[in-house]
Amino acid sequence: MAAAISLFVCVVLHELGHSYIAKKHGINIRNITLFLFGGVSSMEEIPRNPKVELKMAAAGPGVSF
Repeated sequence: MAAAISLFVCVVLHELGHSYIAKKHGINIRNITLFLFGGVSSMEEIPRNPKVELKMAAAGPGVSF
């Protein structure tokens, strides 16, 4: 039971990492959908700056690490 809760918390924090960087750069997040082994942050728009997109992509694994 503890392992399942830990996995869920890690998935939530991972997605919040992506969402935090998006919000920091002015991109609104519509919702976060969680699945058993992952999740998806739905953005209102796709970042046009590749550096911002790289930061967003790295933020989730960075939080998980």
